[in-house]
Amino acid sequence: MAGLSVCWKRWLPGKVLSMNTVRKRIIDLCLLAGSALIICIVGVGAFVISEARHISPMWGFFGLLSIGFFAGVGWDYRSEFRSFRFVLFFSTWLLLNFVIFCATRVLGWLYLVAVFIELVLFYASAYWLFGLQPPVPRQRTR
Repeated sequence: MAGLSVCWKRWLPGKVLSMNTVRKRIIDLCLLAGSALIICIVGVGAFVISEARHISPMWGFFGLLSIGFFAGVGWDYRSEFRSFRFVLFFSTWLLLNFVIFCATRVLGWLYLVAVFIELVLFYASAYWLFGLQPPVPRQRTR
């Protein structure tokens, strides 16, 4: 038991943690590990299915990139997902992102310009339609 308390003291030096806080952090870490495993299983499953069905693995790769887009951009607007209009808007934009990314991949590195323009239009339309400000850069916490 002494080793466990030393571990927690190294994790958050100078803070006294209640048992409830420790329990919540352990649950959060387990959920984080579980979500990582789910992402790995979905990724491997997408490529196995594409291989079995003789579909280009590019579709699985770009689909996973769209999921990354959802996670990265969606995090900034996570409080807005209670609105059906915003969920519909974001889902449409996610599909549009996937289509633009797949359609412009033949342009070589110029697809980066298309994706940049698309992201600018995403944030602009979120502002125009919902009055949402573009997110501020995240601060690192210690």
